[in-house]
Amino acid sequence: MIGSPAEMDLPGVFEEESLLLASCRFEALFFMRHRRAQPPIHRIAAAAAHLTMTTRIGFGIAETQTLLDLYPKARILLAVSGGPQRQDVRDALLQAIADFFMARRWPECGDESETDQFLATLHSQAKAMGFSIAPAVPASM
Repeated sequence: MIGSPAEMDLPGVFEEESLLLASCRFEALFFMRHRRAQPPIHRIAAAAAHLTMTTRIGFGIAETQTLLDLYPKARILLAVSGGPQRQDVRDALLQAIADFFMARRWPECGDESETDQFLATLHSQAKAMGFSIAPAVPASM
């Protein structure tokens, strides 16, 4: 996503700094350099479809664009790194959703009951804000 020190025009950054701090700086510089990046409409549509499919919350292009305006990291990744077929873009979109509706992070990994409770709360918040929730698709046998 971000590149090597040579690609970032920062030779020798690893000489005196920890890898973690250098990584943080590369990420910050990446987002600063692309702060005005706007994804094309087909990527916004793909992101809307991904959000709806993953969360069952009805996201159209307008709602997705608003979310991207509020969460520039997700917008920049969608614009620069590619569509929601990339894991980093999907993660950023889901983090934006979780923060937008519930002011918390999307669950990384956990037991199914924890994820079910998270989604129930997410759906409740989305409904309260006027979003539609698609019915759950029954598991096939």
